[in-house]
Amino acid sequence: MTTSAFPHRYLKAAEQGNASGEYALALMYRDGDGVGQNHAEAARWFRKAASHGQPDAARNLAEAYRKGLGVPRDEAAAQKWQRKFDENFSQLLRRHRGSEGRHAPDACRGDRASLSAFIRGNCCRMADLTHERAEKI
Repeated sequence: MTTSAFPHRYLKAAEQGNASGEYALALMYRDGDGVGQNHAEAARWFRKAASHGQPDAARNLAEAYRKGLGVPRDEAAAQKWQRKFDENFSQLLRRHRGSEGRHAPDACRGDRASLSAFIRGNCCRMADLTHERAEKI
C-alpha cells in the first residue's frame, strides 16, 4: 500500500505530533507521492519527526542539508542531524541487543543494516496504524 491515497490522514496525525505521521508526510512531500513534490515541506516535516525521535527523519534531514534540498546547503546543520541520527540509532541498537530476542525480531541480528531495515519496517507498520486510527477520527 502506498501512502498516496491517504495524505489527509497522515497530515492529521502529523499535526497531532505523531512522529510516524510526520515522517510519512515528509516522505510524501520529498517524493511527490500523493502531494506535489515540495522539498521545503519535506524538510519541515523531517525536522519535526526527528525532533520527536524518529531516527530516519534525522538522517533524511541531514541529507537535505548536505544537498540543499528545501533548506540552504549547510554542512554544519547536516552534521548536527547526522549526529542525532547516530545517537538515536545507537540507543535503538542497545535496546534491541539488550532485549535478547524478547522484543527484537529474528531478522534483527544487531548489525546496522538489519536494524535499519527493522526500523524502516516498523515505521511502515506505525504509519499503517496511524492511518487506521485516523480513519476512526
